[in-house]
Amino acid sequence: MARTLPDGSKMNMADWANARKRAIATYDHKCAICGRDLDKIAEPYTPTAIEVDHRIPIARGGRPYDLDNLQLTCMACNRKKGMKLRTDYDPIKEAENILPLSTKW
Repeated sequence: MARTLPDGSKMNMADWANARKRAIATYDHKCAICGRDLDKIAEPYTPTAIEVDHRIPIARGGRPYDLDNLQLTCMACNRKKGMKLRTDYDPIKEAENILPLSTKW
């Protein structure tokens, strides 16, 4: 399913895959928000898996494939940040409210 961008165009998944690879190859494998070490080979949706986040969310005018708009995050921080800008939240305060990342009830 192709994601629709704010300008009405469809997100180019090949361009996104290339941008994601560039970000992972360029940046230290640490969460840009909490500093947690990230694991390049961790299974997706696990606490140490790398997630590529848009510093300025696409919905708020961020460029989807621009390396300068990408950062590496852990799953917990990426979910907490959501569509916020860094100035919209306090990562330290948000970290206090993170629930355990487990689907094994």
